[in-house]
Amino acid sequence: MSILKIRPILFVFVILAAVLFASGCNDQKKPIDVNDDPITATGETSLQDDSLQIADGVYIEEIFSFSGEYVEDGSNDLCENIAAVKLVNDSDVHYQYLEFTVSTETAEYSFSASTLFAGAKMTVLDQKRTVFSDEHIISVNSNTVAPFVQQPTVHLETFEISYLDGIINVKNLTDQDHNDVYVYYKNIDENGYFGGITYRSAFGTVAANAIAQNSAANIHKDSSRVVFVTFSE
Repeated sequence: MSILKIRPILFVFVILAAVLFASGCNDQKKPIDVNDDPITATGETSLQDDSLQIADGVYIEEIFSFSGEYVEDGSNDLCENIAAVKLVNDSDVHYQYLEFTVSTETAEYSFSASTLFAGAKMTVLDQKRTVFSDEHIISVNSNTVAPFVQQPTVHLETFEISYLDGIINVKNLTDQDHNDVYVYYKNIDENGYFGGITYRSAFGTVAANAIAQNSAANIHKDSSRVVFVTFSE
């Protein structure tokens, strides 16, 4: 099997803490410029090479150097030249969680991606903020592959959800109280989902026909998408 080399292209529920390692990061903030609804793949194909496969139908489309906000731990620190990958899910499976490593001649990069829907693309940043070097990929190893056990949904028949920068509103459309309401959301950029992280906002009990509001620091009106909602009766 030939060893592939991917040239870097510079462009800019599980919440994991990333450890500072071999990186240049600080607490400055940098806005993300996004287009409307870029989440799903639009006819583009991945490299479809087995050596770059993470799970059935999930491939690394690109590995590259990233400079911008580090979102994987929610800190939004400004980082420079850390390793990142773009994943594409060409399957019909919704993946809840993927954890994998990419090894090159001198480095090993660690990634975790949550809520990667069928047909979607996602940019994921290295968990240790490791500085990227343009080297041959030696191996790709999957540590965890977990599809959704139950199909994720936003329960449009039960809830109406709206959000602004930093605020989420949940309206209970039914005549019944619902408990343990959680809203899960991800941020996006022009390439699809941005960040392996999936954020979660807890609402507790939302009374029948009532509206509940919660602060959510990482949600943005124009660059976030609610991906699914869970609740109990």
